Amino acid sequence: MWAGFTKKAKGFVAYFTMKRYGYLNQYASVYEWDKKSDHDRFMQKYHDWLVAKSRAKVKVLGYYNLKGVDRFR
Repeated sequence: MWAGFTKKAKGFVAYFTMKRYGYLNQYASVYEWDKKSDHDRFMQKYHDWLVAKSRAKVKVLGYYNLKGVDRFR
């Protein structure tokens, strides 16, 4: 559900889901944005609404703002 709204948002670049090694049923969702202001705009507009609509049982372990330093493709 989140990805559906995110991919339409201004400044959205990519979304990744990663499994945490050594932990059962723990995953990290990573969203990449052009600018932090694009991310902030999306979160302000949709975050609380999406949390309320979500039927998934999710326990948030933390939120992190990361800045890419290097990229190789």
